[in-house]
Amino acid sequence: IRQVILEVTEQCNLRCKYCIYNDAYEKNRNFSAKNMTWEIAKKMLDYTALHSQEKLSLGFYGGEPLIEFEMIRRIVEYCNNEYYGKKIRYFVTTNATLLTEEKIDFLMKNNFVLTISLDGPRQYHNKNRHRVDDTGSFDIVMENIKMVYRKYPDKKENIQFNCVIDPEADLKCINDFFIKEEALR
Repeated sequence: IRQVILEVTEQCNLRCKYCIYNDAYEKNRNFSAKNMTWEIAKKMLDYTALHSQEKLSLGFYGGEPLIEFEMIRRIVEYCNNEYYGKKIRYFVTTNATLLTEEKIDFLMKNNFVLTISLDGPRQYHNKNRHRVDDTGSFDIVMENIKMVYRKYPDKKENIQFNCVIDPEADLKCINDFFIKEEALR
């Protein structure tokens, strides 16, 4: 085993229009209140410890995985204490709306790679990535990205972006945003 991705929750605080877990996709599961239990996580971690390479990538996914931040913390602490001799690279895919200083400190201390969902400038991001109450998420995402870069300017290589391109979007505008936006540097 070289990589394991844990879906720590099916919950999400956003309702992105194109998400495969959206109610519009009848054949896929929808969001639910289901979360991974510690018993399941520990079984997987113990199995992985026995069958993994020296280098291991361990990722967290969801829903929005930061909803289950305490489970992520518990898993990482368990691995850091129990996986002797293994080099673990942690990563999380997040919409970045739930990042706090405490969470950022923990993630950066453990050398996480953060894949942040950001669909470009406000008008494109907010078109599809919005909260349950239908308000956009762009402003909070950008503030949280700034907070990460401000606190950890030496960890910029730990941040990457996942951009879903709307078919009606101006690709030059999106490209310019990622090249020129000061907050992303």
